Amino acid sequence: MTKALSLVPDATSVIRFVDGFYRAPVEGDFPVDQTGTAEETHATVIIPADSIRAGAWLRWVLLGTVDYGGGAPDNFTARLRWGEGGPVILMSTVTIGGAGTNLPWRLTAEFQCGGPPGPATQIAVWMHSLAQPGPSAGISHGGGTFDTTKKTKLVFTMQLASSSGLPHFRTLGSYMENF
Repeated sequence: MTKALSLVPDATSVIRFVDGFYRAPVEGDFPVDQTGTAEETHATVIIPADSIRAGAWLRWVLLGTVDYGGGAPDNFTARLRWGEGGPVILMSTVTIGGAGTNLPWRLTAEFQCGGPPGPATQIAVWMHSLAQPGPSAGISHGGGTFDTTKKTKLVFTMQLASSSGLPHFRTLGSYMENF
């Protein structure tokens, strides 16, 4: 540990690293087990008013499992929304084929703020996901301008293309890092 800390340039970096984890609590009634085709909320993170500043960086990691009984590929569409029912920041569709139970998936989304808090703050988002079988991988990017002067929620939703193959898409947990 001492050797690792000696490689850090200054004490502020250590504080930022140690203090950065889990600053934004994630809300969700885990595990969320979705079987229907309607878009469903799996997890949310409260973003306090005026808390996203220029250069702020958030990393949201979500993970879970999928049960899929169908042999034909099926699409699973993940969305990140600014507020419940709010505008889509980023949407990504992953195609999963093959059959299996408790197949793992992991999604990581990174958000970077391009300006000070305001009613039209530019936020860029990158997201990558991995899923079995396959593995299936997806990389997406997006963003837009959002009002960061009001308390809001980042929302992760999922939509299944069909219920054939009796899919179960589960979100088992999540965490948010703030840098």
